[in-house]
Amino acid sequence: MTLEQIGPYKIVRKIGEGGMGSVFEAIQDPIGRRVAVKILHAKYATDPQVAARFLNEAKAVNLIDHPGIVQISDYGQLPDKTAYLVMEFLKGETLSQRFKKPGGIALPEIVRMARQISSALVAAHEKQVFHRDLKPDNVMLLPDPDSEMAGRDRIKLLDFGIAKVAAGDEPGADGQGPKTATDVVMGTPRYMSPEQCRGGAVIDGKADVYSLGVMLFELLAGRPPFVGGSGEVLAAHIYENPPPLGTLAPHVPGDLLDLVQRFMAKKKEDRPTMAEAQQALDQISFRHPTSVLQAIRMPIPATAPGTAPSTPSGTPSGTPGLGQQALASTMGLAAGQSEVPSESPRWRSWALVGMLCMILGATLFLFLWQPKATPQVVVAPVEAKPIELPVTPQPPPVRKIKWVLNSTPVGAHVVRASDNHVLGITPWQSEEPAAEGMLQLKLVLVGHDEKAVSLSRGTDENRDEKLEPTTKKPVRGPIRTGVGPSTKNGTSGKITKPTGTKNEPTGNETPRIVD
Repeated sequence: MTLEQIGPYKIVRKIGEGGMGSVFEAIQDPIGRRVAVKILHAKYATDPQVAARFLNEAKAVNLIDHPGIVQISDYGQLPDKTAYLVMEFLKGETLSQRFKKPGGIALPEIVRMARQISSALVAAHEKQVFHRDLKPDNVMLLPDPDSEMAGRDRIKLLDFGIAKVAAGDEPGADGQGPKTATDVVMGTPRYMSPEQCRGGAVIDGKADVYSLGVMLFELLAGRPPFVGGSGEVLAAHIYENPPPLGTLAPHVPGDLLDLVQRFMAKKKEDRPTMAEAQQALDQISFRHPTSVLQAIRMPIPATAPGTAPSTPSGTPSGTPGLGQQALASTMGLAAGQSEVPSESPRWRSWALVGMLCMILGATLFLFLWQPKATPQVVVAPVEAKPIELPVTPQPPPVRKIKWVLNSTPVGAHVVRASDNHVLGITPWQSEEPAAEGMLQLKLVLVGHDEKAVSLSRGTDENRDEKLEPTTKKPVRGPIRTGVGPSTKNGTSGKITKPTGTKNEPTGNETPRIVD
């Protein structure tokens, strides 16, 4: 499609394309605002159901009106009745693209992004809008200039093209919203809930909770819970339990592992609501500060989100489980997300001309060049003597020792007694060069007495320590923990002792972390 102007929007370049539409960067005249224009493919212009879902995205987004959801400012049709949307231009990367980078994503950022996603979806569910296609490709990461910590991002949810707006789907409504039949499979198989895989029409916010659980499983384990063809994955979501996340991500805190398992419950009645999910993620952030989560090494991702073959999200795919192709929802790429090559790159033509010139030049050189005869020179053989190289003595191998430290209950902070530096949480293990002397540690767990532990620097140690519940009177005020170079009081790698406050918490409040 060749476009130059759509109403007041001057087309600059094509930046993405999906199953149902293409996205172009544009400038809005006369104010010069950069926008993204999503245009439905012309072959769907005459399909009323597809066009209705395209319009449904604009209605759903503006009904929610949340900063964590991409904003849509205009809707219209081209002269040939092809629909288009005008949305804010986003400059960033998707969660899929971030996950493909070496090293994956740090555990604190995974928890932080999950809390932001749940916050946006809580606002959507309050307006009875259910996304139904939540996946890493539909989560955009944008630099957050207002964050106190450099490098932090804020999220934007994309692609509400197959979102269910409950009021518009109910019988007897105005008829403008797209209807969902009982045998229609909507979504992306890798992240779909069991009820979506069955093609059920009664889809609510619990489906988004399940999809968020699949995303967290993939980010924490480095692989999705189910792999294979579309039909195999659909069946697995319905009938199979995912592999134990604890074996794939053994260093992830137990409460986070349990929460992901609750998100992925087969029966939607066993899953929390999105509001309850957000509250649980806030509690995990409160119990495990960023400094502690940062010390946990995540597994190297085996496959990035979206790399395995799967059926794109979209319109009816026929009988569930047969792996038939379906149309993408509205567009798999976000506005401003990635560039596509030009339709007629000039460098290919220049490369072909250059190659032809090289071949012609080589042919002329071989044809015109006549080698001159050279006199034959006989050289007497010289006896070769072996060269003795100096032998560099190899240093003796460094003997290493291994420490394994477990506690009952688990989750205690392992603190170096000499400087209060947090080394990790139990179960904890470390491998160090052998040395003389002892290493003095402390096990610290809220609600339990602090326990001193001595580890030999010269031999392997495998210890199981039992922590006794504390009998001391609770100390007023919150306990602040911090590891790393950036803390409010200027300390680094220390546990700050409790400080009293005038406004003592009642104990009934639910802790909530605000980014």
